[in-house]
Amino acid sequence: MGLNKDLLRLAALPLLVLSLQTGCTQKSPYEQIVLADTDRGFQDWRADLIGPLTREEFDWFNVAIQEYKFQIMLNHEATGSEAIDAAMRAKISGRRLLDVMREGLETCLQRKRDERDQLHDAIAVNSVNGRKLIKPDDSETKNQLDDFQAGLRRKLAKLKDESAAIEAELVKLPVMTKP
Repeated sequence: MGLNKDLLRLAALPLLVLSLQTGCTQKSPYEQIVLADTDRGFQDWRADLIGPLTREEFDWFNVAIQEYKFQIMLNHEATGSEAIDAAMRAKISGRRLLDVMREGLETCLQRKRDERDQLHDAIAVNSVNGRKLIKPDDSETKNQLDDFQAGLRRKLAKLKDESAAIEAELVKLPVMTKP
């Protein structure tokens, strides 16, 4: 009877070692290759991300994808939702999820920074030029300019907050060597 227990333990040892190795070498979801050859294939692959990624990470993935689409529109690479989706899929298919997210978020961050800088300049110019054009006794126009400037400052604050959130997410992304 003791021999059978020893044989069972001996037989179970490779399974234990294999399960420990498998558990310790689990790949990061960011190492996945994006499967986006077809719309249906991309939707299926994307649906499978919901488990391995947290909800927040999945939301950031969506931000990156939207940025790819936005850049395609800005660069006039495609028009119409189907053509834009196809162009986006062509850009990301076969690439690592981490690389797609990093590039999409970095591009989004740069666009937000550019918008922020342009808005900051516009606020300064508008303030100076607007004050020059307003007559001293024209409080209504002065109030309209103040309201307009306040709206621009709110937009500027929103852009700063969005930029900071993207920067924070980029810091969280894992650092991996290129495959």
